[in-house]
Amino acid sequence: MIPPGSIYWGGQTSSVDFPVQNALQSHNSGGQTGWLARFYQPLDLLTLTVTPPGGGTVSAAPSAVGGYYAHGASVQITASPAAGYSFTGFSGALSGTANPQTLTMSGPTTVTATYAVVCTFSLSSTSAGVSGAAGIGTVGLTASNPACAYTASSNAAWLTITASASGSGSATLPYSFTANNSPTSRVGTLTIAGLTYTPTQSGGSFSMTLSQGKLNFGFGGG
Repeated sequence: MIPPGSIYWGGQTSSVDFPVQNALQSHNSGGQTGWLARFYQPLDLLTLTVTPPGGGTVSAAPSAVGGYYAHGASVQITASPAAGYSFTGFSGALSGTANPQTLTMSGPTTVTATYAVVCTFSLSSTSAGVSGAAGIGTVGLTASNPACAYTASSNAAWLTITASASGSGSATLPYSFTANNSPTSRVGTLTIAGLTYTPTQSGGSFSMTLSQGKLNFGFGGG
């Protein structure tokens, strides 16, 4: 069998016609001896990488066995982000965010596609009604990717985030509230991953007692 990429001259020949050198080999085909000439074309290796791992893929067209391309070949490079990631640009032999891009093989070549986590958040509820007495509550936070970081804070002195004020990924966040000693309801907010959660606390309970001929009034958490 004649190896691929070789040129074969058929017919009966002799070493006088085709001296045996590095590029020439004796070849027998159908009982006739000929000479097989091998001409080697320079090949360039294309290495494709992604960062971070799992952020997506990068491909080349046309494909090539082992990533080896003919010197001077034109190759189109395409970045494809995985779910929850976005493509942020090429580095190495290519640059910028245009996608796909084409390069010309001129030697060993490396291209890296870089991806970033796309973070979106949602709350299990945007508001809650709580009693006038002191107590605790929770709100669920869902993140699009476990690597998505968030912070949580309160804008009201009577509301406190009782878990860590920062974290990443999805979580259930507990908070506490003090008793409302006013008959009027009050509203506070928690800011979680840039989203607003609004607890409304009912007014405190009214009490009246008679002691030693005196009528006493008071308010307490409801």
